[in-house]
Amino acid sequence: MIPETSPHAFRFLAALENCQLFCSPNATVVCKQRILVRAISYTVHGLIPASCVFADRYNREEVVRSLGKEVNINPPLTLGQLPDTPEELLKLDQVFIKSELKVGVIYVKEGQYTEEEILDNNDNSLLFEEFLQIFGEKVRLKGFDKYKGGLDTVHDLTGLYSVYTNWRNIEIMFHVSTLLPYEKHDPQKLQRKRHIGNDIVCVVFLEADNTSFSPACIKSHFLHTFILVRTSPRIKRKPTRYEVSVVTRDEVGAYKPYLWEQSVFDKGPMFREWLLTKIVNGERASYSAPKFARMQERTRDWTNSKAL
Repeated sequence: MIPETSPHAFRFLAALENCQLFCSPNATVVCKQRILVRAISYTVHGLIPASCVFADRYNREEVVRSLGKEVNINPPLTLGQLPDTPEELLKLDQVFIKSELKVGVIYVKEGQYTEEEILDNNDNSLLFEEFLQIFGEKVRLKGFDKYKGGLDTVHDLTGLYSVYTNWRNIEIMFHVSTLLPYEKHDPQKLQRKRHIGNDIVCVVFLEADNTSFSPACIKSHFLHTFILVRTSPRIKRKPTRYEVSVVTRDEVGAYKPYLWEQSVFDKGPMFREWLLTKIVNGERASYSAPKFARMQERTRDWTNSKAL
């Protein structure tokens, strides 16, 4: 797992201030062709120098054919004019753009380091209850008729309540560890892990100032992004102030909003917007990880084969 860049990185960058810079009045202009090829099983995009395109730039068929040869695409690219092109492109992306997300939320008390200890928490502190309000509304699961995120809404088999929000037309169901079923005689708390362990993004609330958390303690093949939040110990005032850290698996690229821009927030609409944006973008960035990329490719192949 790798932590996201923090403001401390600027201490290194500041060392470059005394470097000598050399400038030249001469400028070289290189014209480039931008290419983006969307296919069922792959995507190719990049810039190609115009000097590599051997075609009359006013002849679209020749340009397309030459670009295809340059990036070695087989079968060769041909110019087509389809009236429903936007709709066809949307079909290629429909498995990547989800309007429904399920997100894990776990509560860590001081001195808890193992998965068993963390998932054994059954009562919320006032600070954690206050934090949950940022996500959305606490809903009664039985009879709930919106996105349920795999939770039971008929027989109360997955708890009585959960936290839900509809943000920017994206429905998000939060799998809150303390709201999922608690079985005292199950040390592994499989009912809770079954949901949180199959999420991609997990928000971790650290109760105490000196509480530490290792993502490795939550054993899961799916969890790729952890967003750690704790109340700021330096300022005891209202509104509550939160410090945020982010840890992702190595294969997940950086995604906005970046922590080096801001990592400490007052409770309020701005923090809610930042946090939900980070959650959604973290999920989407994780799709590029090898495990999910293969799954998405198989799903897209199956979807397009049904459409043929």
